[in-house]
Amino acid sequence: MKQQTIVQLMDFVPNSWRSMEQLLVGLGTRMQDEGWRTVHVFTGEPGERMRQALQHMNSPYLVVNYPIGRDDALRLAEQLRPYEPALIQTHFLSIFNPVLRTLKRRSGARRLVVTDHSSGLVSRKSLPMEVLAKLRGRWASSYVDQVIGVSDFVCRRDVLGVHMPAAQVMCIHNGVDVHHFVPPLLPRAGNPPTIGFIGHLIPQKGIGVLLKSAVALRDQGHDFRLLIAGEGPDADAYVREVQKRHLQDRVSFLGQISDTVGFYQQVDILVVPSEWEEAFGFVVAEGAACGACVITSDAGGMPEIVGRAGEGGLVVPRGRADLLTALLVELMGDPERRMRMGQSARSRMQAQFSMSLTVDRYAQQILKLLA
Repeated sequence: MKQQTIVQLMDFVPNSWRSMEQLLVGLGTRMQDEGWRTVHVFTGEPGERMRQALQHMNSPYLVVNYPIGRDDALRLAEQLRPYEPALIQTHFLSIFNPVLRTLKRRSGARRLVVTDHSSGLVSRKSLPMEVLAKLRGRWASSYVDQVIGVSDFVCRRDVLGVHMPAAQVMCIHNGVDVHHFVPPLLPRAGNPPTIGFIGHLIPQKGIGVLLKSAVALRDQGHDFRLLIAGEGPDADAYVREVQKRHLQDRVSFLGQISDTVGFYQQVDILVVPSEWEEAFGFVVAEGAACGACVITSDAGGMPEIVGRAGEGGLVVPRGRADLLTALLVELMGDPERRMRMGQSARSRMQAQFSMSLTVDRYAQQILKLLA
């Protein structure tokens, strides 16, 4: 008898309605249309909206302890066995997590797919450690049938640094809901130009670089306002820096916001100056879908979103406040260029980074593995 169940195992709790939750529901619905049932596993009780979506799909869910240990994996395998899982797909779990091998073997699943959302680079190793790393990658490839990286950057790292066989690694970019993230109905005001940042307030996100640019813009006599949305352990330090640099009349800290679409719609230029290797960069894709003019650093997978030809925005080398300032000066003085860039970015997101396209790509690959 053909196995009819696909398991989606998430090392997180879906308690809101972000892109990840939308992917799970969209993929579950698509696989249901193909005749497959989906069972979801979370590390906590899902939020009300997610529960309603799962109920609507008639998709059961299970809750497992966090972090997932070997005993948890054994219990979960016993719970999954009656569903006769054909494939287990994981999100936010390491390729080398030992529970994956246990879970695949004990549940009876035929295929194991690891979706790699992780940021960062693999550190350089001595020759003996590099040999061990290659052996480790070969061992992981014996039980992981497919690694799906959320960007080409992640895939290159998993092949060259993690040493997974290239034939078992493929890229499926994250997607955004282009029907939710939309441009404003009326043109952006742009007088003075509004620069925006949204994200976790930590040094790795490049906020220090952005504030240096703000100082330079002020000293050069440019009129602008800078909106910073988000929270983080370094928020107070950045507030003090703004006060020290006498930027209070230009820079506003908004804290954690719920209306991200409204934020993207009011900024003329969205800056994503990360200094660490981002796996993807949802802020870049969401802002572009809302028609914002985007400047991103060259870190990780973010340049892939805007494109080599800059259809979706501009790329600046990480840490270069001087080059960021120069780009901001150009864009602040050219509202027509900002509008053209925003329209081009929106079109690129619709054509290449929509959630429906991402769901289709995942579904096609899963069906291919199960053929």
